[in-house]
Amino acid sequence: MGFTGDRESVPEGVVTFLFTDVEGSSRVWEQDSAAAAESIEIHDDLVRRVVNEAGGFLFGWAGDHFRVAFEDPQAAVDAAVAIQEGLAGADWRDCPRLAVRIALHRGPALQRGGDYFGTVPNRTSRLEDCAVGGQILLSSDVAEMVTQEMLFLGHHYLRDLSEPILIYQVGTDEFPAIRRFGR
Repeated sequence: MGFTGDRESVPEGVVTFLFTDVEGSSRVWEQDSAAAAESIEIHDDLVRRVVNEAGGFLFGWAGDHFRVAFEDPQAAVDAAVAIQEGLAGADWRDCPRLAVRIALHRGPALQRGGDYFGTVPNRTSRLEDCAVGGQILLSSDVAEMVTQEMLFLGHHYLRDLSEPILIYQVGTDEFPAIRRFGR
């Protein structure tokens, strides 16, 4: 089911998830669907190339978001940085420049038939909801295992989750405060 690139196996056990989403894609499509289609193609080609080169397993893709699993958390974060840098430097021609939000979380994964489900991918999705275009957010489960420069953003409740998580941001750029979803 997943786009594996050169991978021969699906990551199992403790997995690092990288989820992406294009910010404001509905608005881009409403303004000019032909230009939006070109922008999405540029985005998709770049994300697929980076994921393949980094050894990720693409298990979900729909419209303007990707769901990727990695065995190595450092490779996952490096891929997230490469995606953001690639998009920032992309030749968008006359098409809308896309802003992508990225989140990474790590933990024991439940996998069946090349797809993942359960608490860890759910938390990754909720963390992605907190990011804005151009931003990469990490849970502490990923942050404690990688070497990137990052900012500690605090404890935050994520939508539908009962306990807060520690959130970090890759890099030191300023972004809007994380949206509050609970207490």
